[in-house]
Amino acid sequence: MKTTDQAVAPAPIVIASPDPESRWRIVGGTVEHTADGGATWQPQSIAVATPMRAGAAPAARVCWVVGVAGVVLRTTDGTTWTRIPFPEPADLVSVQASDASHVVATTADGRRFATGDAGATWVRQ
Repeated sequence: MKTTDQAVAPAPIVIASPDPESRWRIVGGTVEHTADGGATWQPQSIAVATPMRAGAAPAARVCWVVGVAGVVLRTTDGTTWTRIPFPEPADLVSVQASDASHVVATTADGRRFATGDAGATWVRQ
């Protein structure tokens, strides 16, 4: 029996929106978007090299992604990403978003931080 040392790439993290045609996915260090239900994917410029770990898309053109060292990114037009300040450099592993302003981000150690003003302020829950 022959074995190989090839690294297996992690599966993409797919972020569904309420519109089945519009989805995002995190692939390695990149974020991609589809507007045709996954038939084609377009890479998007997120302007950070930090690994992204999770995302949430509460609308067809709104998506939040979070990652290592407190990186939070948001798009409200489906293509342009803005970095949102986060109160500490914690590794973020989960995000829940109800719209472009209301988000709860969870750190690797289980702490939760919420914003209701698109990240201008964060409150630990």
